[in-house]
Amino acid sequence: MSKDNDEEVQELDAKSMTEMLKLLEKGEQTADTMERKLDVIEAEIDRLLQQMEQEQQQQQTSKDEKVTSK
Repeated sequence: MSKDNDEEVQELDAKSMTEMLKLLEKGEQTADTMERKLDVIEAEIDRLLQQMEQEQQQQQTSKDEKVTSK
């Protein structure tokens, strides 16, 4: 009887380990997806910051031109 119980426990352990591995893989895939999304967001933020800097430079240039033209 004890031997049968040991085999059952080992079988359950193997099943639960397999399920845990599947969950881990799914978690890793989710993490990879989130990382890609973050990369896209970071790139968009960088682009917007660059655009804002360019607009500020253009505004400053316009102000400087107005001051020198007066």
